[in-house]
Amino acid sequence: MRGDISFLRSAIARAEALIARIMAMQPPLPTQLINADLHTDNVLIRDGMVSGVLDFEFCAVDWRVMELVVGVSKYCGAGNPKPLLEEYVAGYKEGGGALTAEEAALAPQLVQLRILNNVVYFAGRALNGEDSIEPLRGRAGVYAQRCQWLDKNEQYFVALLQALVA
Repeated sequence: MRGDISFLRSAIARAEALIARIMAMQPPLPTQLINADLHTDNVLIRDGMVSGVLDFEFCAVDWRVMELVVGVSKYCGAGNPKPLLEEYVAGYKEGGGALTAEEAALAPQLVQLRILNNVVYFAGRALNGEDSIEPLRGRAGVYAQRCQWLDKNEQYFVALLQALVA
């Protein structure tokens, strides 16, 4: 696990620099109210259609693009993520989702930010005595793998998101 944690620590340092850069942007990234946890575990499907959405505990006004990146963050760790990402982006567009060119360019790094948010969440729970380190230990490899996939496939992902640029 040490190698994965070391990789994730350096990724968190890069994410901190990314956040500072985005916070200084003029004009700022578009914001809106987002669910912030909209992924396969929280969407009910009936007859191939969305029939409900669960889990609104993380709803907040945030960068608009974060709604998209939360949804795709789990796919980056799949055995063959490209078809899943392509379907998600097509559905996002069909539902009226749009991005600026800047949002599309930042999306791979923001997916990593979402993944790293989970690392900090589980580490914080362990440090606060709310849980053991085991949940993070069990996920560290998956989180590192997702981030590494994004590093290797950044151009593919940004090109895929061009379909959403208005």
